[in-house]
This record gives sequence, structure tokens and C-alpha cells, in this order.
Amino acid sequence: MKNMMIAIALVTAQVFAVPIKPQQTQNHVPATLEGIRLIHPKSATRNHIAIVNVNGAVPDALWPLVVTYAVSRVQLNVWTNTLPKSLLPAPLMDPSVVQKTFGDKTKVAVFVESNDGGPDFAQVPGSWSMVNVRKLTKDNPDAQTLKDRYAKMILKGLVHASGGGATLDERCSCFYESFTLKGMDKTGIQVSPMTYFPMLETLRGVGGGEIIAPYMDPED
Repeated sequence: MKNMMIAIALVTAQVFAVPIKPQQTQNHVPATLEGIRLIHPKSATRNHIAIVNVNGAVPDALWPLVVTYAVSRVQLNVWTNTLPKSLLPAPLMDPSVVQKTFGDKTKVAVFVESNDGGPDFAQVPGSWSMVNVRKLTKDNPDAQTLKDRYAKMILKGLVHASGGGATLDERCSCFYESFTLKGMDKTGIQVSPMTYFPMLETLRGVGGGEIIAPYMDPED
């Protein structure tokens, strides 16, 4: 009986230690926003997460498409903005720089930057994160791959700013092997439940119920 229990424990440990490998992991940024949930113009009037394109890190022609598709993959109240230059390192010393820059309704910010000398990621969970997209073009990807990479990095930024991290689910943009370009290209543009639900509690703590649901018109 003792040997049987040990065998069961070993099998169970092996099952839960193996990354989730579904048949289909990938989805792609579409050619247009038709059928995609748009960011409502009044989202900024309620507690929200600001996704900020810093100094054109994502080209202007691609920004509306990739950011809208990325945030449509989660149920959060998001607004977008731009900055001519990085705020870093000021938010490291004083996280309230986010509110001083964008207003009190911006509870969390994700800065999308392209800096040669900076780290790939930086974050203060529950306040802000930075994702550096400078490496996304170094292997001359095709147009679809590049759009997908931008969207995945935006979701990584959302996760990091909300207290989340790497996952075992390779459908997720934060799959633990996704921190290389080759690994990133194998993932989906989505956030797995094992990361998403803890994120909601972090966000609820800083922004209440408003930040964890997209803005909807009362008459809709």
C-alpha cells in the first residue's frame, strides 16, 4: 500500500510539473479591428490602466491596431496615451509620478519603450511597468510576426504592472519560454487564467471595481 501511494504521488507530481501544451497555441493580430472590442472613449473617466506609447516605440501606423487587439484579450478598463520621452527613472523613486503625469484616474501605467541601453522589463507591481521593444525587429520579422510581438509585449506589460509573472501555459503571452523571440513567437496573444485572476485582485486593490471591467455605456 505504501509503495502504491508513493507511485501515485510521483505520477501526480509529474503531471503538474509539465507545462501545458495544447494543440493550438497561437492567435494573431487581425488585419482590421472589425469585430474587435474597441477601447471606449470614456474609459479614461474611470479608474483605468494607461498603455503608453513612448516616443513612437510602436510605429504610429500600427499602434491603434496592436494595442486595441491586445487589450481586447482581457476584461480590464484600459486607456491609451503617448509620451515624447521616457519618464524613467522618476517612477522608481516616486510611483505617484504616474498620477501626476496622467491624472488621478490612471491607477496603473504600462510604458512601451524602445531604448538601446535600458533593460527589457522593469516594474513596480500595482503601479507601473515598462516593456522595451527594441529587440523585436532585430531578426527582420515579417509584418504579421512583428504586430504579434508588439501585442504580446503589451500583454506582458499589463501582467507585470498587475503583479503577475511567468506561467506554464504556452498559450499565454507570459509563458516561461517567451522571453526570447523564438519562444515568444510560439505563444498566443492572451493571458492564462493562472495569471489573470491574481492580476484582478491586485488591480481591484488599487482601482476598485472600475478598473477590472471595460467601460460600457449604461444604455448598452
